[in-house]
Amino acid sequence: MNSIEERLAVLERLSGIPQAEPRKPAPEPEGVRILTEIGNRGFEAPSVDELHHLYSGVLARIPALRPRAAFNEKQERLDSEHFASFSAAFHALSQIDRRETPDEKRGIAHWIDVADDLLSAEGRSRRASAGFMAAVVAHGDILFTPLDSIFSTSLGLVFGSGGRKATSGWRRVLAGEIPTPFISSRESHARANPPHWSPGRVTEIRS
Repeated sequence: MNSIEERLAVLERLSGIPQAEPRKPAPEPEGVRILTEIGNRGFEAPSVDELHHLYSGVLARIPALRPRAAFNEKQERLDSEHFASFSAAFHALSQIDRRETPDEKRGIAHWIDVADDLLSAEGRSRRASAGFMAAVVAHGDILFTPLDSIFSTSLGLVFGSGGRKATSGWRRVLAGEIPTPFISSRESHARANPPHWSPGRVTEIRS
């Protein structure tokens, strides 16, 4: 995708992006975990089996994040590509620090670009976009605003210094504790007190 509009359109549709078949990783012995290479060496990643359970759990609780095949697409292939994107995004997000409130100045497209750059720096495919939001939720320690629209969702991420490292919050998600969206006190008040329309005073006009 060349433009931000096109990238966001894909996210709004929440579908996978057709890509070349990824190389299959060597089988991972049960219980073995993978420590990430750069940025957050202390992060203990979930095993391949746990990653599949995280993915399934998030999509079961938030079905809108699962891609839907178009008329000429096969759902099985789309699901496979979407999971590959989710896995890549999950890894990249483990390298990005967290902040205590969502960053309202930077949208999701910005963080997808950051994630893709991190993947590229490690020699991995740049394919974080399609499964990005599912990976955000699966981490369990990234604040996100309501998913009313992919265009308006903000994330509690910060690249560089000043944030906190990714934690094992994914374990809570694995246990069934899906994080809820962050709602500021101002937004909470607005939702609890919606504006009421009033017709005002009607002035009679006589001819």
